[in-house]
Amino acid sequence: MTLTAAFVLGLIQGLTEFLPVSSSGHLILAPAFFGWAEQPISFDVALHMGTLLAIFFALRTDIIALVRRLLARDIGAWKFAGVLVLATIPAVIFGGLGGDLLDSLRTPKVIAFMLVSWGVLLSYAEIVSRRVRKTEVDPLKVGPVRGLIIGVVQAFALLPGTSRSGGTLTAGIFLGLSREAAVRFSFLLGIPAILGAGVKTAYDVSKTGIDVGALPLLVGFVTSLLVGIFAIRLLLLVTRRWSLHVFTAYRIALAVVVWLVLVR
Repeated sequence: MTLTAAFVLGLIQGLTEFLPVSSSGHLILAPAFFGWAEQPISFDVALHMGTLLAIFFALRTDIIALVRRLLARDIGAWKFAGVLVLATIPAVIFGGLGGDLLDSLRTPKVIAFMLVSWGVLLSYAEIVSRRVRKTEVDPLKVGPVRGLIIGVVQAFALLPGTSRSGGTLTAGIFLGLSREAAVRFSFLLGIPAILGAGVKTAYDVSKTGIDVGALPLLVGFVTSLLVGIFAIRLLLLVTRRWSLHVFTAYRIALAVVVWLVLVR
């Protein structure tokens, strides 16, 4: 793997893991557009660890406050931790049982369809968020029912082109969260999701061995970390001040390009 490819893929992972545009879809499409071989699985570990640390850094205030409440045996904090665990279960089940199915859907045609369909849902959520006056602004008040529903939607994000952050953000808004609360819950839910994906990939690496050089790994890790921090802050800014429609426009534009260039 070249350093250029490592940088570009780290850039893509850092941006698209958190912006509602589908990281899996972009990481499948990039090699197809540039004529690269599929990235080694050990490189995926580096990218996942970079974006995981980006969450810890960008949301360190929220995470530290939650940990302090857990250590103080705060019932509300422990209930919320249980909600995060509950919401992660659907993705674990779907990812574990649907491996072959998911592999068969890693095609440009499926990605283009998912980009458009979930982009439309995201824009509808934006409309709903502006029409509903009373919304929950504290992500730690998400209960088990809403958490499980958001978790089921997160499981669908395993389909390339969907977007984990986009799906959970959309579901959160439909379930009565403000846009910013839905984003913050999505990021917190991303900790076990990204960590789990990284651990699974690391296990695969332990069986096959590291298949890429140290320098590309470092470049991918650092790039995904720094760009991930930027992407988290950008999405929080957008949800406070601007419209989510911009992401739908991008998704549809990308789907058109994919259809014209890659779909045969």
